[in-house]
Amino acid sequence: MYKEKVRADNTIQAHDVEELERFSTLHKKEWYSIVEVAKEIDVPQTTIRHWEKEGLVEPSRNLENGYRQYNRADLRRLLIIRTLRSAVYSLEVVGEVLDEIDQHSISHAEKIASDALQHMDYIIQQQLRAGIICINYVSLYKRKILHKNWGHPL
Repeated sequence: MYKEKVRADNTIQAHDVEELERFSTLHKKEWYSIVEVAKEIDVPQTTIRHWEKEGLVEPSRNLENGYRQYNRADLRRLLIIRTLRSAVYSLEVVGEVLDEIDQHSISHAEKIASDALQHMDYIIQQQLRAGIICINYVSLYKRKILHKNWGHPL
């Protein structure tokens, strides 16, 4: 969860521009395959296909072979989707954010992204608390076993 939070935070902070520019400088092409895109944004191809099926991204198709072709705008959109999904937002909410961005309501989209990061912080805190509780229980259990088996004081 922490890794996802860091990645989401970095993407939001950079407004996806730096990551997109890095990809564009590595690959100076007009169109990118699903293999290239999946590798670059670190999600499985099946996930990208699912997002397409849900109507979140609509790549064009190569007229010769029917393969998906992604341009820079598609990449930016996929980075946003990835970021919001890693913040545990539903595909419905992701679609709403993308609509806001499409309508140039960037401030509302940024608010949703900020809320997502706060939610991820909360989840991470809860995971850490649960870990500490587990450690305490294991420690207590070990002490009780030692006391029971060897008569050591607690």
